[in-house]
Amino acid sequence: MKNSGKLKKVLEDFGDLKERTRVEVSIRLRKNRKNFKENMLKEVKFRSFKYLDHIIFNNINKAKQKSILTLSNQLNKWRKEKGDSFRLNTFIEANKDIIYDYSLLREAIKNSYSNSQTAEKTYLKAKKYLLELEERDNTKYINNFKRIDDFKKQIKKEALKKPKNRIVLYGFLRIINGV
Repeated sequence: MKNSGKLKKVLEDFGDLKERTRVEVSIRLRKNRKNFKENMLKEVKFRSFKYLDHIIFNNINKAKQKSILTLSNQLNKWRKEKGDSFRLNTFIEANKDIIYDYSLLREAIKNSYSNSQTAEKTYLKAKKYLLELEERDNTKYINNFKRIDDFKKQIKKEALKKPKNRIVLYGFLRIINGV
C-alpha cells in the first residue's frame, strides 16, 4: 500500500491518535446582515449541541446495554470454561478493552451470578482491581459515564450562553482521562 509508510509515521508521531475523538459539524447559515456574527455563533453552538445530543449522547444508553450483554456473555463463558480456576482479575485483564466503565462490569456481574451476596463481593473485588488498573495503565474505568454527562451539561451550557464579540469555533473535541 502506497500510504502505509505515511500512516505508520503519523501513528508514531501521534501515539494517542487512537484515543482521540473528533467531532465536526457542518452548518449552512443564511447571511443576515443584522448581527450576523452574533447570530452565526449562536446558531453554530445550538446546532452543534443538537447534533451531539442526537447522534452521540442519545446512543449512549443503547451502547451501555449492548456492552452489559457482551460482558455478561463473556463472563458466563469464562466461568463455565475455567470452572474452579476462574479468576476475576484474569478475566478483567483479558477483557479490559471492552470494559468502558465499572458500572457496566457491575451490571454484567449482577446478571451472571444468581446469589446476590456473591455478586456483591465479586463486583467489589472488580472495582478494587479496576482502581489498581487505573493507576498502573493510566486509563479510566470508574465514573466514565458521569464524565460524559458532565461533558454534555458543559456543552449545553456553552450552547445556550450569549456569544461574545469575537467568534470562537469549537471544531475539535478531545476527551482524555476524564479531562
